[in-house]
Amino acid sequence: MNMFLFLCAYAAYALFWGRLAISVFSWWRMENRLGGNGLSARGLPCSVCAGGAVDVLTFRRLLVANGWLWIGSWTFHLSFFLVVLRHLRFAMEPVPGFIRVMQVPGLAAGYLLPVSVAVIAAARFAGKEQYVSWKNMLLIFHVFAIAVTGLLMRFFRTDLVGAKKFVLGIFSFTPAAPPDGYLFIIHFSLVLLLVPFLPSHILAAPLVMFDARRREKGLAAVMHEYQAGRGWDLGKKA
Repeated sequence: MNMFLFLCAYAAYALFWGRLAISVFSWWRMENRLGGNGLSARGLPCSVCAGGAVDVLTFRRLLVANGWLWIGSWTFHLSFFLVVLRHLRFAMEPVPGFIRVMQVPGLAAGYLLPVSVAVIAAARFAGKEQYVSWKNMLLIFHVFAIAVTGLLMRFFRTDLVGAKKFVLGIFSFTPAAPPDGYLFIIHFSLVLLLVPFLPSHILAAPLVMFDARRREKGLAAVMHEYQAGRGWDLGKKA
């Protein structure tokens, strides 16, 4: 079983970098096709970059579209980030000081994570406009299962020392037996299934935000020129 899990971990790691490379290559091809008028840094004014960064960090557009969905999504991403930081202690020896500091916030975030996922699911199904696709819902239930199995390991005690030896063994290419019990194996397997899907989300969301900002700025410039032209025509007619 341990060798099978090791091979699955390396396969998920390879798929992560493979999908990331494909996404970057697709973006590069799009840039070349657009002749530099796409989303490259040289084609974006500082105001668009700054505004896009604000949109990415605050989910401003989602707040305008659906307040409850914004609350769930922003809480989810923050909680997910803190939980990942907390889990880094299993992959490092010695554990850095800033990771030790993040243990308590990460623990609190672990309890918030399934709640935020539930809020997202409820917000997507509620209201006149439903923000639902089978891919999104599958991802939501997947992350919910990861969060719940992670919390269950706090109540049904898991050998954390054994878990750390197992994870460190993956990074050092020295296979070690996973902790006893199926709960850790289920949780770990769900995480491995999620890893290959992360690059698309990590790259797509910021690019969409920056593109929307660029289009808004272009539209504002066109409207300004149109209104200025209309004012000039009216002045001539008068």
